[in-house]
Amino acid sequence: MKKYFKLILLLNIIFMFGIKGVKAETVTMSTSYIDNVWSFHYRNGDIWSYGQLPFRYANDKLVYCLQPDVRISTSEYILYDFNRSGYSEEDRRQMELISYYGYRYNGHDSINYYIATQDLLWRFSPDDDIKWTTSNNINGEVIDISNEKNEILSLVSKHNILPSFNNSTSEVLTNNTIELYDDNDVLSNYDLEYDDNLLIEKDNNTIKITPTKEGEYKVKLKHKINYNSGTYIYDNFNTLTQMVGIFGAPTLIDGEFSINAKNSNINIYKKDKDSKELIYDKGITIKIKNIDTDTYVGEYEFIDGLININLPVGKYLIEEITTSDRYKLNDGLEFEVDEDNENIDFYNEKVIMPITSTTKDYSIIFLLLFDILGYVYIKKIN
Repeated sequence: MKKYFKLILLLNIIFMFGIKGVKAETVTMSTSYIDNVWSFHYRNGDIWSYGQLPFRYANDKLVYCLQPDVRISTSEYILYDFNRSGYSEEDRRQMELISYYGYRYNGHDSINYYIATQDLLWRFSPDDDIKWTTSNNINGEVIDISNEKNEILSLVSKHNILPSFNNSTSEVLTNNTIELYDDNDVLSNYDLEYDDNLLIEKDNNTIKITPTKEGEYKVKLKHKINYNSGTYIYDNFNTLTQMVGIFGAPTLIDGEFSINAKNSNINIYKKDKDSKELIYDKGITIKIKNIDTDTYVGEYEFIDGLININLPVGKYLIEEITTSDRYKLNDGLEFEVDEDNENIDFYNEKVIMPITSTTKDYSIIFLLLFDILGYVYIKKIN
């Protein structure tokens, strides 16, 4: 007797919760038909069914039809886990990808993209072919959705492909700009996360990166999330009614690449303006000013006629503070740091010392000598 009681109890539980899975949520199904959009379904070479394409909503959530040969027979639906749908895990993954890159994907908000998305999802049913027309007449005007379907399938095929510069490391001078081009044509599927010291512009498959500070940086490639929900089916086990589905985002993959920003190594040589030889005098100091930012980089002293410094790309001004006694103070020198220049010559002009000479007046000596000789001559005559 207990065995029969348990069996009856089990049958009641199955009846209450359904053979498709445990009941999770009851929803109301609503329908809004689209004007001038009809689908004709072929099986074994003949039309199996046809109907006007609707937007279907389960409690205001857009759902897609999974059984084109079954009509909606009730407005009361129940939410189930998708594994009760009868489709395989690979089918589920492909359906998620089609939904993800289909209607409402960036730029895919037209009716034709909705038709294309539903068409591709129906390809998992026993349909051999589907024809779309503007009326309930099979000979009506054909609705061509081939471009939309191809675009969706192209995006699906590239879903697990990262930009071609993923895992790469690029060397670039600070304040210089580097361009990276994605040969895989998938950059638009990714958002970028990066340090504030990087200035990044993204344009289609090209990104321009300008580091403003020396350092090693990671740029993360984050796959765009169009929506975030689970993948479920809606059905009602009490009556034969059309199964519909809602699809969450497929598994997304991310990547990253590196930017190694370095300052340019600059040698500043102190040289004699005339001889072009190095000046080894001590005590010669300069200040370097960044003209672009109107700020001073620092103060430096020449050691054996040389200052070695790392500077970002930009325009600079050398201002001489002190020099040796042998040379005049330089008025200043503007220079630009780029990928090519490494050596800067900073000239000084020698100080010209005044020549001091002693002038003697020989005329007085001559007159005095003349007087003496004249006196001797007169004396001798007398």
